[in-house]
Amino acid sequence: MLSNLETDTANIIYDDILYGSEMQELAKHIRITGDNTVVSSFLDGAQLYQNKKSDTWIFIWVLNNFSPNQCYQKKCVYPGTIIPGPNKPKLMDSYLYQAIHHVAALQHENNGAGLHI
Repeated sequence: MLSNLETDTANIIYDDILYGSEMQELAKHIRITGDNTVVSSFLDGAQLYQNKKSDTWIFIWVLNNFSPNQCYQKKCVYPGTIIPGPNKPKLMDSYLYQAIHHVAALQHENNGAGLHI
């Protein structure tokens, strides 16, 4: 990610969250390399029926190790959690905890040699 920016700084086009200054500083601070996996998570509500007030909340993981025109394609977007309606969840953290806990378990697999995110 950083190597792409350092090659031609005169023609940088900031077209994704990963090219923002906060993410670049974080990448330098924790030393993100090509061996790391970078994911983003997104949560949003969706109304599934036109005339119904029932909402469904969808939490997804996006694999950011590809360029912006590739990382938002179907092969790089993974479902995390689907929270059924009819109302907005009151304690969203209770749902998100399970997804983050699962990723942490994958990271600690094989004495810490599991999924590196």
